[in-house]
Amino acid sequence: MKCNNCQTENPPYAIYCYKCGKKLQTDVMNDVSTRIANYFLLFFKYYFLFLFKFCKILYNIIVYIIHLLIKLVKALWYLISSNIDKEKVKERMKEKIKSVQDKL
Repeated sequence: MKCNNCQTENPPYAIYCYKCGKKLQTDVMNDVSTRIANYFLLFFKYYFLFLFKFCKILYNIIVYIIHLLIKLVKALWYLISSNIDKEKVKERMKEKIKSVQDKL
């Protein structure tokens, strides 16, 4: 599509001239299709941006849960490997489970 002002060739989807910046003369159908295409592009841009942020948050939650599970396993291993009587082991287990539940 040529600009009436500077005669520069522009792509068919352009609304303004790339060289002089004047609004291009377009037929109504081309203008409508360009607007629809722009709306779809904006929709998909924000949709994928939302999806990316959601996946990033979900990834951080999973990493945090795995980190807590590793701490719990280490605590269990320490309690089992040490020679502490069963009542103290049960109390510490309850404390660890309660602290993990409070964090979640």
